[in-house]
Amino acid sequence: MQNLVLNVNFGRSKANATGSSGVGYTLLLSDGSTSVARTTAGVVQVASGSGIYSANVSLPDQFKGQILWDTGVVFSETYFATEACNYESHNPRVDVIHDIVQQVTGTLAYIRGLTAGRWKIDNNHMMFYDEDNTTLLARYALYDVTGTLGSDNVFERVKVP
Repeated sequence: MQNLVLNVNFGRSKANATGSSGVGYTLLLSDGSTSVARTTAGVVQVASGSGIYSANVSLPDQFKGQILWDTGVVFSETYFATEACNYESHNPRVDVIHDIVQQVTGTLAYIRGLTAGRWKIDNNHMMFYDEDNTTLLARYALYDVTGTLGSDNVFERVKVP
């Protein structure tokens, strides 16, 4: 569950309508079906006489839909207001997660290129190419056990900038 404070402004002409017959809300799924039945529990008027109401709403996990506010039956006519209410748009971590996924995706593409593309030893250097076999991804200088540059009996590789 994700708890959010949500608001609706019905205006001063619809002020002071709290309680069981006053302003309430229903959570509707994106197909219009009811996710959470109408409730007035926890609905408060932000400032006396303002007609602006607020509630701490618990969204079910992965909720995608809308909140449907209504003025209840205290007025001669019922008024409605709606707002899209999706867990992604109210979750500050979504951007952070997106950035991390982008970084991981880039790293995985690089690793895939190193393992799926061709490699070549030439002039005491080992070159790794992307899957297209032409785009150079990395170049390493090769050294033997004595620290001498060479491609025979390679003991160590050092990335060349």
